[in-house]
Amino acid sequence: MASILFTWEIGEGSGHIAPYLAVIRELEARGHEVSFACKYVSRAFPLFAGTRVRYVQAPYVQSPPAEQAAPIDSFAKILNNCGYSNVPQLAGMIRAWRNLFELVKPDLIVADYSPTAVLASRESGIPRLQIGNGFFQVPTQGRIPTLAELQGLKHDDPHIFGFQNRILSHINAALELNGMAKVGLFQETQQAERKLFTTFKELDHYPEREPAEYIGPLNAVRGAEPEWPEGDGAKVFAYLKPFPTLGQLFMQLNQKKLRTLIYPDGIPEKLMREHASATLRFVDKPLDMPRIGETADFAVHNGNHGTTCELMLAGLPSLVLPLHAEQSIMGRHLQLLGAGLSFVEKTADQFHQGLSALSREDGYRQAARAFADRHRDFDRQQPVQTVLAAIDALLAYASSSAQRA
Repeated sequence: MASILFTWEIGEGSGHIAPYLAVIRELEARGHEVSFACKYVSRAFPLFAGTRVRYVQAPYVQSPPAEQAAPIDSFAKILNNCGYSNVPQLAGMIRAWRNLFELVKPDLIVADYSPTAVLASRESGIPRLQIGNGFFQVPTQGRIPTLAELQGLKHDDPHIFGFQNRILSHINAALELNGMAKVGLFQETQQAERKLFTTFKELDHYPEREPAEYIGPLNAVRGAEPEWPEGDGAKVFAYLKPFPTLGQLFMQLNQKKLRTLIYPDGIPEKLMREHASATLRFVDKPLDMPRIGETADFAVHNGNHGTTCELMLAGLPSLVLPLHAEQSIMGRHLQLLGAGLSFVEKTADQFHQGLSALSREDGYRQAARAFADRHRDFDRQQPVQTVLAAIDALLAYASSSAQRA
């Protein structure tokens, strides 16, 4: 049987591991050996319980503060801050990934937001399956839009594409130090034998990319039944991380007597105690998204991709309060679809405007339901089967190539 290496290099949270667990369990049932290079091994122990996965630390370096670029307005600047800011540092990461490949000896690499792993494996002969939600996989044809453009913002920095070329020069110098061939274009660094997009075309962060294989989200997990507070106000589901004006949002939810269930992610206990009320309740476990869609009036969240997909499949409009560019892009998509509002500044006036509009205007719900209707045939089991079929095909390709050699 085959040795398969999953990789996760950039990004936060268990969402870079958990969606693959169903795939991994099936691969192990078929007799394959699975390894997983994780950015945070601290997340691995509980998630991989009950599997035989060999997890290891992924080669990752955060660039020194003096070399960090801000604002983060391009994919090149994301790379700069994740170890690409100087050549020796990047060369070391490439060498570390190549050392890891030699130790694991994978027959296939499955890469989740792992640009250096993909780059380092260019000449390895190991087939690569890249999986991501759209933000993790930049277009490989044409110009890469800036993150400001994708948010619908004016961008006047004349040096942004020069910065991309500087990162490309770092990449080529680091490749040369590792005895590897240079690349001609920035986009060539992220080539793979196959790419799968765990999103829908309408929610792809790069909507104008080349034709892509969209399979929908992998992480279809059933949660708890929502138990709504008593009252006459609209029912609101919220999934939120902390931000400076979060307390003002809670105050308005209470003042408007909106019946709110909040699944908190890192919100301080003190803040929750101060604002919990007869109509605003914090829950300690994920709720069932299909049931939320059937019973809630709208949602409030930060715009993370998985939550947005699940709410849109449930036909629920959203007030999006993004914390960074990736989430802001998702918020803009919902606005363009007419299925929500998005406010980057997150002021008290914006909370009032958004909560009032989503409480009273049915057009947002109609637009979200239109999306759900377009995807009513989406089979939640199919993305896992598609990934497994792609793995089978790439393993067969690798085997036939080895035989011909």
